[in-house]
Amino acid sequence: MKKKILVILICTLLVTTVFSVAGAIKANYKIEDKEINLLKHQAEKAGKAPDDEYTIIDLGTLGGTWSYAGGLNDQCYVVGISATNQGSQHAFVWMCDMMTDIGTPEGFLVSGAVNVNDNGQVAGYANGQYQSQYAYLWDMGNWTYLGTLPDLDYSACFDINNPGQIVGHSFMLGPGGGSLAWIYEDGDMTELGTLGGGRSSAYGINDEGQVVGSSRTDNNRTHAFLWEDGVMTDLGVLPDEENSAAYDINENGQICGASSHTLNQYPFPTFVTACIWDGDEIIEIDKLPGYTRNNAAGGINDQGQVVGYSSDNGNNPHAFIWEDGVLTDLNDLLPEGSGWELKGAADINEKGEIVGYGKIDGETHGYLLIPPYINQKPLFSYEVPTDNSTDIPVTTTSLNVTIEDIEGDSFNWSFETSPDIGNNSGNGDNNGSKTCSISGLDYGTTYSWYVNSTDTGSGKWTREVYTFTTEMENNPPNTPSDPDPEDGATNVDINADLSWSCSDPDGDDLTYDVYFEANDPTPDVMVSNNQSENAYNPGTMDYNTHYYWLIVAWDEHGLSTDGPVWDFTIGSKPNEPPNAPNIEGPTTGTPGTEYTYTFSSIDPDGHDILEYIINWGDGTGDEFITGPFPSGEEVTASHTWAEQGTYTITAKAKDIYSAVGPEGTLTVTMPRNKALIFNLLSWLFERYPNAFPTLQYILGFQ
Repeated sequence: MKKKILVILICTLLVTTVFSVAGAIKANYKIEDKEINLLKHQAEKAGKAPDDEYTIIDLGTLGGTWSYAGGLNDQCYVVGISATNQGSQHAFVWMCDMMTDIGTPEGFLVSGAVNVNDNGQVAGYANGQYQSQYAYLWDMGNWTYLGTLPDLDYSACFDINNPGQIVGHSFMLGPGGGSLAWIYEDGDMTELGTLGGGRSSAYGINDEGQVVGSSRTDNNRTHAFLWEDGVMTDLGVLPDEENSAAYDINENGQICGASSHTLNQYPFPTFVTACIWDGDEIIEIDKLPGYTRNNAAGGINDQGQVVGYSSDNGNNPHAFIWEDGVLTDLNDLLPEGSGWELKGAADINEKGEIVGYGKIDGETHGYLLIPPYINQKPLFSYEVPTDNSTDIPVTTTSLNVTIEDIEGDSFNWSFETSPDIGNNSGNGDNNGSKTCSISGLDYGTTYSWYVNSTDTGSGKWTREVYTFTTEMENNPPNTPSDPDPEDGATNVDINADLSWSCSDPDGDDLTYDVYFEANDPTPDVMVSNNQSENAYNPGTMDYNTHYYWLIVAWDEHGLSTDGPVWDFTIGSKPNEPPNAPNIEGPTTGTPGTEYTYTFSSIDPDGHDILEYIINWGDGTGDEFITGPFPSGEEVTASHTWAEQGTYTITAKAKDIYSAVGPEGTLTVTMPRNKALIFNLLSWLFERYPNAFPTLQYILGFQ
């Protein structure tokens, strides 16, 4: 995937006025279809333009007055930024004659897109206040924030490859601010380091994960770098130059960018020269005639075609393409009277299509430039197994890929495999799915398969390499073991949980089916299935009951292992003592009079009461009423208190297993002899009838 150095082309022209937010979209047709549609669109133009003229497509705007195209893939996607009709700036995706506003991340009003890979994933950004910027990934309608490196506030991304790796830098604004390059993959951001100085930025990445950019050196210069396998290499500068930066790298390792030196010439002191790093060689790219102040190369494809811009002393740029040492002003390739002035070229794909920005009818618009139509090479799509797929069954018997020639030419094709699991070929064939039979696949092995096709009309050929990895050899789970309660355990608590141990020889995640049943040595009642925990709570169980249980372990591939049948016994219910006796009878009385009381106690286990132990509270000692008596049956006992006073009767019950329960109590009072006092008062009132009239009235003698 190519790096689009859009920032170089338009950094002085960006508009960041903020207003409304637009919604994201989802692409609803396949990438392979988009590529075929674009090629058919090109085919329709065949013969309509001279062989040396390109077809230019105005990408339009999102309702505003300007747009810039910064990146494209091989599947009819173009991305960039555009003014909206509210005056804001939004990222866009252009797909086959239609520009779509993909909105902004939530909470932002300004967004941009810098590049897109062949899977439709877009590297972009959101702008906040005070020049703050945040790197984002847009993937079919969803914005994902990429984060930033530790101790740095903001981030910007510049490129994304087909595997989905993204490169950029994190930075801090203000005095002492700086930047550090990073690569983002699978949710992790990794710092790439520097060439000895305090700053670095990553601008381009290819599908092999090679990264290019620029970094400060230990002598305070800025040099282009190549980073791969954790090592950053200084790419150097052109002769007599001081600084350099690398903006893009193709799959062959060729790198494009610019080298520069500084002169004390106001208002543009820096002179920039486009260049290519090819192996150990640095190749200078000439400047366009009349545009000899600066030039920079921002995009390179696998054919070594390079695009960029040259500018004059007034910083007025023109877009160029460089190929095999020949530099061409892209404006010279346009049809006569197109009305366009192409200012900058940001990217070029494998079909030679170019995107950038230019002037048309007084406005700045993004463009797509399509080279003169030529007979296309065969296209591959819908490979089975899909590229880089894993866990492919070893029972797979064929490889398939669809081969299509846009012009309908016949073609030759062949399949090869490594390690060798089969091959096939065909000659003079037509569009459709091609198959190669395979056999002898091994577990846990990565296979490469090579598809070649040559157009018999033009002789153009296509070669693709796909890979897949077979499943690991799967073994069933180990036998469940270490039961708790232990196998054959007795006197197990009625609230015990069941647990066990189990593992898988392949490290697979396991689930369990639990069979549990009372008094059945072959338990077939499943009480839990497909649970991930190696424990089960059966709830409260019954006393004096024999339980049997069985565990079946399943791995994630559907293989299972039955454990042995385990058993345990719940012991007898522990004996509980009787409840405190209930005591009923008179609570007041006269000393010397015998009173009768009833006593009853409930035993929680329903056992008989062996005896009641009664104390009358007057120092006469315990009295025992011996049974046995049924639980809850009332028994009686009598007692006479000799003196007046307050007494507490206590009683306990003992069951037939000698368990003694708590006390029951009843308080009784034995006051003075009220009859003697009453008779004395009656005699006194009869003898003196007029005495104590009030007292006689109260006591009822009047």
